[in-house]
Amino acid sequence: MSRVGISTACYYPQDTFLSFCEVLKAEVPIAEVFMNSLAELDKNNLQRYRDEMKARGVEIISFHPYTSAFESLMFFSEYKLRRCDGIELYKRFFDAAQFLGAKIFVFHGEKASPTFSRDLSDDETVFGTYSELIETAKNFGLTFTQENVNNHRSQNADYIKKLSKLVPGLKYTFDLKQAFRAHEDYGEIINAMGENLCHIHINDFGKKECCLPFDGEVDLFDVKDKLSRIGYCGDYILEVYRASFDTTESLINSLEKTKQLFCK
Repeated sequence: MSRVGISTACYYPQDTFLSFCEVLKAEVPIAEVFMNSLAELDKNNLQRYRDEMKARGVEIISFHPYTSAFESLMFFSEYKLRRCDGIELYKRFFDAAQFLGAKIFVFHGEKASPTFSRDLSDDETVFGTYSELIETAKNFGLTFTQENVNNHRSQNADYIKKLSKLVPGLKYTFDLKQAFRAHEDYGEIINAMGENLCHIHINDFGKKECCLPFDGEVDLFDVKDKLSRIGYCGDYILEVYRASFDTTESLINSLEKTKQLFCK
């Protein structure tokens, strides 16, 4: 049965471990950690998470690096040697994710506009980059996933379909708010990801660009229906921005409503 949890990203820019402690107040079975600095990868720091996980019976299922903002530059740059640096850096994130017991790694990928003097990456570069990242992540027991992200090539269904053909082993994270921010049909994105969809960031969209589930204008029953049609039975991570809610209690209330809809 599907489970619903919370991402520490909901409390950004608060310290990540303190955010994790806030997440635990909701008594969730699962969580996602959005790590915000290299210093936080220190094993002594990570052990604190493991101690809390054991004490509370919580599982960290997914890991999101703050360097997602630089992935276009690191992995799809015209300066090819930089990809080697990126892989070595991401091994550190993969190692941290493995230490925390996470199984899913979330990637933003290449931005939708060319950088510096180059065009967007050609198919050979895309295939080589993803193949190396997928295999490296696998060595750490991780499933490497591409998220649909506004202003990135992954923001629309057509590119996701192309990416799936180029890199058959690639899995996906679906983020509802990102589809709305990109003015894309979320149903088409869900269908494009299909059986390769293995992780979801759930939220809502309305007068505010991002809000808690059931606080916006999205037909979440339709979202559930479209996910059911592709046979999705995985977990859901509630991920919103800190300005999207007032108190942890309001977040918990939304969490319960989300559980009632998506976990039956």
